[in-house]
Amino acid sequence: MKKLLTTLLLSILAGAPAWAQNECRSFFQNGSGLMVEPQDTGMALFEPDCYAWRLFVSLNWPSRQGQCGPDPAKALGADGETVWEKWIPKQDVFLPGAQKPPSWESHCRTIVAVKALAPSAQLAAARAEIVDSAGPKIAFVPPRGDMSDTADEEVRMNRHALEFITSQRLYSLDEQVRLAAAGVKTIEFPLPAKEIKAHWIKLEDPADHARYHTGVDSDGTVFGLVAWHVTTKDLPRWFWATFEHIDNESRWPEQFPRGFAGWSERPIDRFACEGKAPNCAAIPAGIGLEGTKWENYRLKATQIDWVDSFGEPTIAVNSKIEGGFIQSQSSCISCHALAMIGEKPITVPFRIINPDIPPDSQGRSANFIGVVGAGERRPRRNDVDSNWNFLQLDFVWSLREARREN
Repeated sequence: MKKLLTTLLLSILAGAPAWAQNECRSFFQNGSGLMVEPQDTGMALFEPDCYAWRLFVSLNWPSRQGQCGPDPAKALGADGETVWEKWIPKQDVFLPGAQKPPSWESHCRTIVAVKALAPSAQLAAARAEIVDSAGPKIAFVPPRGDMSDTADEEVRMNRHALEFITSQRLYSLDEQVRLAAAGVKTIEFPLPAKEIKAHWIKLEDPADHARYHTGVDSDGTVFGLVAWHVTTKDLPRWFWATFEHIDNESRWPEQFPRGFAGWSERPIDRFACEGKAPNCAAIPAGIGLEGTKWENYRLKATQIDWVDSFGEPTIAVNSKIEGGFIQSQSSCISCHALAMIGEKPITVPFRIINPDIPPDSQGRSANFIGVVGAGERRPRRNDVDSNWNFLQLDFVWSLREARREN
């Protein structure tokens, strides 16, 4: 990875760019391979907004019936589950007693087959674990309690992420603690590793159903996808892209101000807004979104590094997923840099709230932006010693779900 980035940068300095301009747009114009899950470090680095849409199209392609992977017989926007919805959910990776997770083949063979009885995504409300004698349930699970209208998140990972976690035994909190105690500073996922985070909302009006990607509960309640994060290990600090439904701008913040922050930070999309102001809040033309439910989604931001070329902190925020944060004080990379484990089994040793910035008038807290240095890594609890050894979990928060061994 480091060698590749060095080669790319040296080629620029030598006046011979290693990446052809508009390579990503040409990919869409060619039209072939759109449903193939991409892994392209050059595209992520040089054309991040276009690459985000390439990820969006491929991972939201309709999946095969009863199988993992895209269905080449279907078009983008067709009804049914998408490719990423067949990925393994985090609650099936981090099992009680630190049991070894199922293989990818087993997941696709068994869980997907059962899930077809209750099509659509799994929601774990308020991070509750839904387990019965047969293991984790796989039906669409609606949110509960005070989150009944603004649903909690689901997190899923692809095959490369699952197999890395399994091979390194990172599903075990004991193993993570052992690595930290041994002085291991960080782990590195393989380049094709990806993780998805999604948020949903209950759709009361049937007129909304065609405007959203939907999931249906066992009692027939329809939920709509309102927020979608994707992160890939294309870059050393990962590549980040976040998307939102257009109703997140004002409709849902008016109805649910506690859960939706609105678009005080406008979408930035240089690919869709080519020739216009980058905050035009448009969709890219000619990539297959027009006339489908996906034309109602916008790229909110991409992020490839802590700071921009002026040294200013970069901001990447989703007004639903990070709805509890001050929008101008939120950065995916900076927050996830605090995904660490210490040499004692405390799963979240550092706080992700910046205590130096007071909450705003709506009670939203500040996150960290820019480079998160050692001085900003403040213990979350009094029983955390800042002199401990800490293992950085390669910016992956889902690893905090690891369980103690029996």
